[in-house]
Amino acid sequence: MKINFITWTGDNSAHNVWNNTNEEVYQYTSAITKDLNDALGKMPIQVYPSLGNHDVWPVNVEDFSASDSNYQINHLKSDWADPHWMTKDEVE
Repeated sequence: MKINFITWTGDNSAHNVWNNTNEEVYQYTSAITKDLNDALGKMPIQVYPSLGNHDVWPVNVEDFSASDSNYQINHLKSDWADPHWMTKDEVE
């Protein structure tokens, strides 16, 4: 069986939502990103990542109108900037 792509729908962080921090939520997603990269190695499999509602803090709240205040996306840009994940244009 050949895998053509992976759709990763998020919800990576622990669901103790009022005890999380932005940094902790980012670390969960960053760790899974690293694990996926390690597991896939150089295999040319496209990964389509997205954030779930528990991958932001406070939970279910994210402001997409102000790019400088979007903590998770600003920190995940470098993790997901890989030709098999997102192009430069997609990252921006």
